[in-house]
Amino acid sequence: MNYSLFSTQSLEAGFRLHSIEIYNWGTFDRYVCGISPEGSTTLLTGANGSGKTTYVDAILTLLVPERKKRLYNQSSGATGKNERTEESYVLGEYGDIEEEGRVGKITQRLRENRQETYSILLAVFRNEDQFVTLAQTRWFAGSELKRSYLIAHKPLGIEKDILPLDPSGQWRKRLKERFKTGNRDMVEFFDSPGLYAQKFCRIFGMRSEKALTLFSQTVGLKVLGNLDDFIRNHMLEESNVEEEFFRLKENYTMLLNAHRAIEKAEEQLRLLAPVVEMARRLDELSAEQARLSGLERALPPWFAVRKKELLDIEIERKDRELKKLADDLERLKGEIEGDRARERDLDFDIRSEETGRRIQELEKEIHALLTEKQKREKKLKSYNEKASKAGMRESPDEALFPLQIEDAGKKLREIDNDLPSLTTREAGKLAEQQILATTFEEKADELKTLEGQKNNITGRVAEIRRQILGHVGATESEIPFVGELIQVLPRERQHWEGAIEKVLHNFSLRLIVPVRQQHRSAGKDRVSPLQAGALPERPDSTTGE
Repeated sequence: MNYSLFSTQSLEAGFRLHSIEIYNWGTFDRYVCGISPEGSTTLLTGANGSGKTTYVDAILTLLVPERKKRLYNQSSGATGKNERTEESYVLGEYGDIEEEGRVGKITQRLRENRQETYSILLAVFRNEDQFVTLAQTRWFAGSELKRSYLIAHKPLGIEKDILPLDPSGQWRKRLKERFKTGNRDMVEFFDSPGLYAQKFCRIFGMRSEKALTLFSQTVGLKVLGNLDDFIRNHMLEESNVEEEFFRLKENYTMLLNAHRAIEKAEEQLRLLAPVVEMARRLDELSAEQARLSGLERALPPWFAVRKKELLDIEIERKDRELKKLADDLERLKGEIEGDRARERDLDFDIRSEETGRRIQELEKEIHALLTEKQKREKKLKSYNEKASKAGMRESPDEALFPLQIEDAGKKLREIDNDLPSLTTREAGKLAEQQILATTFEEKADELKTLEGQKNNITGRVAEIRRQILGHVGATESEIPFVGELIQVLPRERQHWEGAIEKVLHNFSLRLIVPVRQQHRSAGKDRVSPLQAGALPERPDSTTGE
């Protein structure tokens, strides 16, 4: 067995007996009797005559299909090892009796009617998740025992898959149709025990059918005896060592002579290789020279033929041109004659009065057409200006003009679709412009305020002070901001004035209110100078900051 094909798990390695079923085999009559080892080592025990040997012989029959390689009833230790046969198992023979007045013994059978008797053996083997089923069926055709062998690549059962068994073979068709998968037959039938044995030996990974014979011998093994003799007689293939030796010697001598002959031939080939190469090169050069010589001889005729073909083509072309020129000449002559006839007619018409009136009418028509031409040129100029602004081609022809009209319609529809959003954007821009105008006015007022005063205090804070001054009747010098009293030395103004204004911003917005102004504004409520200097910073404070 090729163990590299199987799992390394000791409980799953190799094909192991999963289950075995027998039907009408030996004393197991008219029902399916099964054992399920499920890959485990199983001990088969029972009283004498309970059927242990019958089961062992069933397994032996499935695994050793050729009758000459197996002996029944070996495991029982009986002296007559050939007392059981396939026929006796199929017919269910279980003993011999003697009757009075009759010579010899009568064999007792469970199944006497050969035409209605058949037997089925089935065993399922498992290797990991792979199942293989071996099955054999036997029935009588007249007095002859027929056999059929089956190998399935999935687990089968006698009762659920094979029964009922009919001699016509309908059960085989039923199994094939049931288990056919694509182009592969999951169930294979064999009429020959040899083909059946070769097939399942290949499936089980057996290297030789000698394993079947070894299995048959080991079933009935009681005493091992000499191990060398057992291996030599039962495990090794029989062979004549002396004949094999002489055959190997002859083969070796033949191979040695062949090797020497090959070496000699290789050396000869090596020595002859330059000669062969030169001869091959000479043949190639000779062939190339012959080919080139042939081409050289064929060049003048080839060029002559080619020149003739080209001249014929040129002659045909010149003939066509000459014919065309002749046709044009005839046409021009006809046109000249026609023009001369019309000239004579016109001269005659001009001389008559009707022709003079016609000339005047033609002059009027020419004047009207020139006027219409000017109008159309003016319209074309206007169209080109508009087309240029719209990114279209100027002075279109008759094919392009409808396409430009269609494009103009599409652009007009797009403008109509975009008009609401553009109107909304315009309204937003107008509102933004109004806000900017208001901001500009505020900044202009603030700038005007800054121009009319000496400090940088503007906005709501300056407005509050003006309201206070108007209410109490005081001047800016009487109620100044703290920031108006802060001065920076001229030499330090450039470096420190901005920083001081940022640091003292909140403090510089405080108002300094004299005591008399406090009495004037508050009436009876008097405020101390300390309190006046600590007024809150909030611009909307009632203290007048």
